[in-house]
Amino acid sequence: MSVNENELLQGVQKTLEQHKKGLMDDLANFAKGEDLKKFQEKHEATTSEIEKSMKEMQSEIVKQRNALISQEMQDKSTLFKSINDFAPSFEEVKSKLYAGEKLITKAVGTITVANNMTGQVTRFDQRPGIAGPMHTSVRVRNLLRITTANSNEYNFRKGVKGEGDIAPVAEAATKPQVDYDFTNTATPVRKLAGYADIGMESLDDTDDIESFINNELMQDLMDVEDNQLLYGAGTGENIAGLSGTASDATDIGATVIYSNPQNWDALLAAMGVLAGKNYMPTVILLSPTDYYVMIGNKGTDGHYLQKELVFQGGTPYLYGTPIYVSTEVVAGEFFMWDQRAAEVAMRKTIEIARSTENGTNFIDNKETFRIEERLALAKIYEDAVFYDTFADVITAITS
Repeated sequence: MSVNENELLQGVQKTLEQHKKGLMDDLANFAKGEDLKKFQEKHEATTSEIEKSMKEMQSEIVKQRNALISQEMQDKSTLFKSINDFAPSFEEVKSKLYAGEKLITKAVGTITVANNMTGQVTRFDQRPGIAGPMHTSVRVRNLLRITTANSNEYNFRKGVKGEGDIAPVAEAATKPQVDYDFTNTATPVRKLAGYADIGMESLDDTDDIESFINNELMQDLMDVEDNQLLYGAGTGENIAGLSGTASDATDIGATVIYSNPQNWDALLAAMGVLAGKNYMPTVILLSPTDYYVMIGNKGTDGHYLQKELVFQGGTPYLYGTPIYVSTEVVAGEFFMWDQRAAEVAMRKTIEIARSTENGTNFIDNKETFRIEERLALAKIYEDAVFYDTFADVITAITS
């Protein structure tokens, strides 16, 4: 029964209670001598009113039930229509079966990454660390002597023979007098530096990025240091590198002649220049482009020209002098020196510092990684370095 039906019944019940009370009051009045005719008229009116209320309630109940039945039929009709839209009729299915057709249903599929998985659902392995660019493993500073500087200049003194000569002397004869001249050379300390900014979110959320930045800053600085130690122009804030005042092909004597000279012969000629100045070469530094071509060079009879090389622990030696390979050396050029030629004086070793106070870093939520070092290159024996191109040296020794 609906809510409206309950309300109707409650209304009728209330009306009956009111009529019942009125009837009892009328009976009481009738007992007191009230007119019978008047009593009958009241009773008939009450009965008529009750019958009217009952008919109205019956009519309303029938109306609501009919509306409910109509709504149910409409819902069922909609449902059946929906089913019929997607399902074939029984007659259609029956006709297909009689015709020999098979009912086709969707097969249960095999779960695969391609068909059933969206995004990175499967487990994946993450290699620790971040692979960075490759750098040369041969550092120029390690091929020189390293010392410390305690100021913004690194000074060294040199003495050279002045006038007079030592000579054999007879008994009681006058000895020859000699003297020496002295100079002091000041080498300026230079700074190599740089920095990188990174957002704090990247720093917090990316594994190994901190160690990557620290390592790459270090390697990048040492690449620049290698270049400065070899080729620095000495102007402005640049270091005066080894190449600027080195011995070269012009120091090769006119009598040093090779027949059909190769790059290996150019190295031997450079050794001769240093040895002629009382130096002992301890380093040969080549470009990898030249070195591996030289290793493969063959004579006219097919034998390898590098047969004079001796390898010790993977390092090749040419007549006792180790050969090193660095990408900082320009292809077609080479260096050779006595380790006593120069000293790298470190005023401040490589330092990496971090700060959130650079510029607007605090507001922008960034951190700065700063790297720097201070050093000087004291070329004590400038001519103990040989630097030139293979082409120039080969020209100088060609018969």
